[in-house]
Amino acid sequence: MAHSLTRSLIEAHLLEAPASAAWPNGGELVLGVDHVVAGGGAALLTLAAFASLRRPRVAVDLALACADRGGAAVFDDAEALRELKEAALGHGVWFSRPGHGRCDLVHRERFAAPGRLSLVAGRRTPSAGALGALSLMAGPLEAAAALGGAPHLLAWPGLLAVNLRGSLSSWVGGLDVALELLRRLPAGGARGMIVEYGGPGVALLDIAERFTLAALGGVLGACTSLFPSDEVTRTWLQAQGRESDWKRLEVEPRGGSDETLELDLDAVEPMVAEIGRAIAPRLVRQANGARVDQVEIGPEAGISDLVRLARLLEGHRIADGVSLTILPGTRQVLETLGRNGSLRALTDAGARVLEVGAPRGAPPALAREAVGLCFGSDAAERLASGSRWLLAGLQPCAAAALRGRVTDPREIEAASAPAPGPLAAPEGWLLRPPAPGSEPQAGTPPITLPLGRPLDGPLRGTVLIRLGHQVTTEQILPWGARVRPLLGNLAALSEHAFAAVDGDFASRARVLGGGFVVAGRDYGSGVAHLPAALVPMLLGVRALLAVSCAPDYRRLLVQVGVLPLAFAVPEDYEALAQGDELEIPGLPESLEPEKPLVVRNLSQGTQYAVRHDLPPREIALLRAGGLLRDLALEDRP
Repeated sequence: MAHSLTRSLIEAHLLEAPASAAWPNGGELVLGVDHVVAGGGAALLTLAAFASLRRPRVAVDLALACADRGGAAVFDDAEALRELKEAALGHGVWFSRPGHGRCDLVHRERFAAPGRLSLVAGRRTPSAGALGALSLMAGPLEAAAALGGAPHLLAWPGLLAVNLRGSLSSWVGGLDVALELLRRLPAGGARGMIVEYGGPGVALLDIAERFTLAALGGVLGACTSLFPSDEVTRTWLQAQGRESDWKRLEVEPRGGSDETLELDLDAVEPMVAEIGRAIAPRLVRQANGARVDQVEIGPEAGISDLVRLARLLEGHRIADGVSLTILPGTRQVLETLGRNGSLRALTDAGARVLEVGAPRGAPPALAREAVGLCFGSDAAERLASGSRWLLAGLQPCAAAALRGRVTDPREIEAASAPAPGPLAAPEGWLLRPPAPGSEPQAGTPPITLPLGRPLDGPLRGTVLIRLGHQVTTEQILPWGARVRPLLGNLAALSEHAFAAVDGDFASRARVLGGGFVVAGRDYGSGVAHLPAALVPMLLGVRALLAVSCAPDYRRLLVQVGVLPLAFAVPEDYEALAQGDELEIPGLPESLEPEKPLVVRNLSQGTQYAVRHDLPPREIALLRAGGLLRDLALEDRP
């Protein structure tokens, strides 16, 4: 049977042979990691977690930490920034200075290479798969574990093969391809699968379109995307001065995928999609005429994209009443635009080009009946703005900026896309760690991450809070502009736990010495971020009793050492009250796969059956006290 490129790369990184019945049709894969990448707040948490393991140096080929825009507020304190830098370099981690660029993009420029497997700590879908690299999202604790030499455990997500034929017209690009694919996929999109692009049409996609498609994997519902490594890849790496990193990796025409989708690139038209709880694609011509107040070109836009935009705007001025904002993703992008004249063309047309890493601030409210268009921006951030935004390709964004309304780009004058010329090589922004054996004493990260408590006996405590249904991570820990900067001060951050629901929760948890959280259906829904699991653990929460829990959040609870349980009889949830004294007897011995547990309500003299879906590996983590304590125990003689 032919192998997919995805399967070939995974097999090259397997540390344990999976059972034949589990691969490739499911099961957990134990993978070795080449690179670990973490930026902003994720870098702070990852390095703090690694420091708690007390290991002298990272055990991966390359690790990169960046104080990028995503964590700018965390590093307003110069002392905290210095501590982060010293902790990184002292442990063998490359450090990217503030203003160099977003971490995953810096990694893509400087280090990503065909055949490598990278973990990227954060919630953005990585785009290094456009280079033939397998790049996976991970949480900060998983990234720290990999830094310490632990394997990465991947539940096989399935593989969607997208076979491309034909070629794109000059008025469409990677975003239009992604939206056309989304329109053809069933509800749920790619359902967390890996998307692998192949077919004769791939060779005709330039690197900018590949980067765009890979970055939009999250919009498609994919966990990551993968392209072959061919002459297009080689040319780009050569321009970066990294041709030695290139090797050819090809996609098999019929490579054992779980699902296949065919797409003729000749038939793709310019598209837009309204950003909402669900992305709804449609043709640009179906949205023609809607008034546009703002156009944003975000950090995912590469050098070739912005050179093309400059050529489209050259000799013109953007329409009155329209704001065109460009946020370069890296220092290399900005300096190259300055060298080749594109920066001048963009600003002469009326665009506002921000400094790399400069906070854009909250976008101003759009006028009623107006929309904003964005390319290369984070869809979730635009959704949170509360205004009506459309995802659009570079060409529709240019047309809207010039006309002041949504416009089919085929209505404006065509422009060729010249080569960007030699790429800038910014100096002094990336700090290399000392060679092994010559490191200075490693510094201490700005925060200390406590280890979870081992599950070494029955759990007894108070119901600290009883919550309703569909409690989101935003309600567990607000994660906006006021709270996010407190990541460098965990004690202050903990004061905001459940603040919107119960302002006394933190003080009550401290007085009572911890206990239980009781909740209804879909607890922990929304964006699962580590602080929303870490803060309750720091306040003494030992277990969650819920009707159901969001899978991503449940995984984080296990990693920090909090036991997630579900009521066997959902109606039992109604019987519990805040302040009840509970006990879970028989632990840790009774915590076994598929074995129910009993919760005794000592206040009411009743008991309830609870269940869990924990596999043996997660049970071992909980008994140890979470992922970090489990790794720390492995180091004991």
